[in-house]
Amino acid sequence: MNPFWHGQINYRDSGVIFEYTDWEKHELEKCAEDCLYFAEHYAKFKNDKGHTLVKLRDFQKRLLRLFSEEEYDPVSETVIPKNSRAILL
Repeated sequence: MNPFWHGQINYRDSGVIFEYTDWEKHELEKCAEDCLYFAEHYAKFKNDKGHTLVKLRDFQKRLLRLFSEEEYDPVSETVIPKNSRAILL
Protein backbone atom coordinates (compact mmCIF):
# COMPACT_ATOMS: atom_id res chain seq x y z
CA MET A 1 0.00 0.00 0.00
CA ASN A 2 1.47 3.31 -1.10
CA PRO A 3 0.46 6.46 0.88
CA PHE A 4 0.97 8.64 -2.19
CA TRP A 5 -1.45 9.27 -5.03
CA HIS A 6 -0.34 7.10 -7.99
CA GLY A 7 3.10 6.87 -6.38
CA GLN A 8 3.77 10.63 -6.74
CA ILE A 9 5.46 11.76 -3.52
CA ASN A 10 4.16 15.33 -3.88
CA TYR A 11 0.54 14.16 -3.49
CA ARG A 12 -0.85 12.24 -0.52
CA ASP A 13 -3.51 9.67 -1.30
CA SER A 14 -7.00 10.05 0.15
CA GLY A 15 -7.98 8.11 3.24
CA VAL A 16 -4.44 8.00 4.64
CA ILE A 17 -4.18 9.14 8.25
CA PHE A 18 -1.13 11.28 8.94
CA GLU A 19 0.07 14.11 11.11
CA TYR A 20 1.28 17.42 9.74
CA THR A 21 4.84 18.43 10.47
CA ASP A 22 5.46 21.74 12.23
CA TRP A 23 6.54 23.26 8.92
CA GLU A 24 3.34 22.05 7.19
CA LYS A 25 1.20 23.49 10.00
CA HIS A 26 3.00 26.81 9.70
CA GLU A 27 2.52 26.85 5.90
CA LEU A 28 -1.19 26.04 6.26
CA GLU A 29 -1.59 28.93 8.68
CA LYS A 30 0.20 31.35 6.33
CA CYS A 31 -1.91 30.20 3.37
CA ALA A 32 -5.14 30.52 5.38
CA GLU A 33 -4.24 34.04 6.50
CA ASP A 34 -3.01 35.37 3.15
CA CYS A 35 -4.47 34.22 -0.18
CA LEU A 36 -1.76 36.18 -2.00
CA TYR A 37 0.92 34.07 -0.29
CA PHE A 38 -0.94 30.91 -1.32
CA ALA A 39 -1.30 32.06 -4.93
CA GLU A 40 2.35 33.04 -5.29
CA HIS A 41 3.75 29.88 -3.66
CA TYR A 42 1.31 27.08 -4.48
CA ALA A 43 -0.98 27.99 -7.41
CA LYS A 44 0.35 26.27 -10.52
CA PHE A 45 -0.76 25.77 -14.08
CA LYS A 46 0.10 22.94 -16.41
CA ASN A 47 1.97 23.61 -19.63
CA ASP A 48 4.32 21.77 -22.01
CA LYS A 49 7.13 21.88 -19.44
CA GLY A 50 5.04 20.43 -16.60
CA HIS A 51 3.66 22.49 -13.73
CA THR A 52 4.70 26.13 -13.39
CA LEU A 53 4.01 28.55 -10.55
CA VAL A 54 1.63 31.34 -11.45
CA LYS A 55 3.35 34.72 -11.85
CA LEU A 56 0.77 37.25 -10.70
CA ARG A 57 0.61 40.66 -12.28
CA ASP A 58 0.21 43.77 -10.13
CA PHE A 59 -3.48 44.19 -10.95
CA GLN A 60 -4.12 40.54 -10.02
CA LYS A 61 -2.41 41.08 -6.66
CA ARG A 62 -4.57 44.17 -6.05
CA LEU A 63 -7.72 42.20 -6.92
CA LEU A 64 -6.80 39.36 -4.58
CA ARG A 65 -6.24 41.85 -1.77
CA LEU A 66 -9.53 43.60 -2.60
CA PHE A 67 -11.56 40.38 -2.55
CA SER A 68 -9.88 38.99 0.57
CA GLU A 69 -10.37 42.03 2.84
CA GLU A 70 -12.71 41.33 5.74
CA GLU A 71 -14.36 43.35 8.49
CA TYR A 72 -16.36 42.65 11.63
CA ASP A 73 -20.13 43.05 11.34
CA PRO A 74 -21.64 43.90 14.73
CA VAL A 75 -25.17 43.08 13.53
CA SER A 76 -24.44 39.46 12.68
CA GLU A 77 -21.44 39.31 15.05
CA THR A 78 -19.31 37.67 12.37
CA VAL A 79 -16.51 38.54 10.00
CA ILE A 80 -17.79 39.38 6.52
CA PRO A 81 -16.17 40.37 3.21
CA LYS A 82 -15.40 44.09 3.13
CA ASN A 83 -15.98 44.40 -0.62
CA SER A 84 -18.96 42.14 -1.28
CA ARG A 85 -20.28 44.26 -4.15
CA ALA A 86 -17.19 44.42 -6.36
CA ILE A 87 -17.70 43.58 -10.02
CA LEU A 88 -14.91 42.31 -12.23
CA LEU A 89 -15.04 42.32 -16.00
